Amino acid sequence: MWRLILHVLLASLLGASVHAESLRVTTWNLNWFPSGSPDSRGPELEARLIGEVAASLKELTPDVIILQEVRDWESCERLVQALGGEPYRVLVCSSFNDPSGETSRRQIAMIGRFPLETSWMQEWPTTGWVKPPGGYIFASMRVGAASVGFFGVHFKNNLIQGHFEREQQLNILKRELSAREVLSEVGSFLRSPADAPDALIVGGNFNTSMDAPAFVSEATLRMFHQAGFTNGFEGTPFSARITSSGRGRYPDATFDYVFARNARFIRPPMIASARASDHFPVTCELDVEPKPVLADEDQAAGAFPMGKQRLVILISGIAILGLAFVWFVMLRRRVVLPVELGLPVPQNGSGTAGSMESRIRTAETRADEATAVVKSGLLPYIARLMSDNFVKRLLWQRNHLVVTQNSTAAHVAELEQRLAQLQPKIQSRLDAYEKRIMELEHDLEGAKEHNGNGTNRIHPG
Repeated sequence: MWRLILHVLLASLLGASVHAESLRVTTWNLNWFPSGSPDSRGPELEARLIGEVAASLKELTPDVIILQEVRDWESCERLVQALGGEPYRVLVCSSFNDPSGETSRRQIAMIGRFPLETSWMQEWPTTGWVKPPGGYIFASMRVGAASVGFFGVHFKNNLIQGHFEREQQLNILKRELSAREVLSEVGSFLRSPADAPDALIVGGNFNTSMDAPAFVSEATLRMFHQAGFTNGFEGTPFSARITSSGRGRYPDATFDYVFARNARFIRPPMIASARASDHFPVTCELDVEPKPVLADEDQAAGAFPMGKQRLVILISGIAILGLAFVWFVMLRRRVVLPVELGLPVPQNGSGTAGSMESRIRTAETRADEATAVVKSGLLPYIARLMSDNFVKRLLWQRNHLVVTQNSTAAHVAELEQRLAQLQPKIQSRLDAYEKRIMELEHDLEGAKEHNGNGTNRIHPG
């Protein structure tokens, strides 16, 4: 009986253990997929390009694929077929308009092999007179026992038409407004944690970096850090995270990112070499962490952080102990009660009062043995389980603090190095500005003298 109880409890403990769910995510800007240019270039060329992209993705074996600059849903379906069909399927593909009001030929899409829970697309809102182009997509999928939400983004590019400084700052503003909109949706999840996914992933082409002097004041990437997201490239040197090849026209850059919240990067993202686009596919492997389940008041009171399933295990163990105790008491009362009350002991042809006393002693011995089993087996096991969980939690918190401290130190060191590299450039630019201001002042004085001499022309500067 007691062996059966122990086996049942052990089976429930093993069956209820929680394991992190692993997944692989790839983000890729495909540059006017599937034609490679704003104009269609014929079915044969498109078929060849789709085949090249599919071949690269097959080598990466991603679970979720976040694509930018795809033409439409039909192009994504053709890519899924080139990947081999099931279990891959198109989960969502945007249909945003370009500034002229026509449907853009550069959309965002998501392909995955996990069961889809929900999906949508959302256009960027207009803030004042600023309207970022496009929008973002979202899909929530069931990854094993966990629910994971994926955002696909393609922030404003760095194309400049007109005044350089003004257009550059306007592009930065549009990216920051877009990032704020995504994080606003993340905030709505956090305000209703019961309905929120266990983890959130944001992937795509951010079109900004922490390396170029032109983006030194931009807050787009920092906003995700401040919102609790981890950058997969954190701590990776620049030479190992070039995602966009300038191909001689522009400098190499890190424009493509994957950010994660409540998920752990197993290793730094992998950047694969590919000829299908001027951007390279970025692939990340992550473990989805369990979502905390304690009530807010328990957290505020400093309660031991225990998952819902561990709590069920503890309650089940207590219930089994209670049932065992009741069974033990009933057995003892059933055997001892006639003798304690002085009632006549049943006798029959096959037994005597002595044999009944022997049975009583045997039952008492078994009851004592059962009690010993409880004390020496089940209770120490549950106590050890709770102690192990507590120690494991402390070790996890310590390791998390160490990793966070090391990551922060590396990040600060990298920022100091970047500032040290940028300081001469900034000083040189300031000197150039001061020199130009002095030249303009000199020209202005000369123009005033010309005007005083009856000349109406002003130097163009």
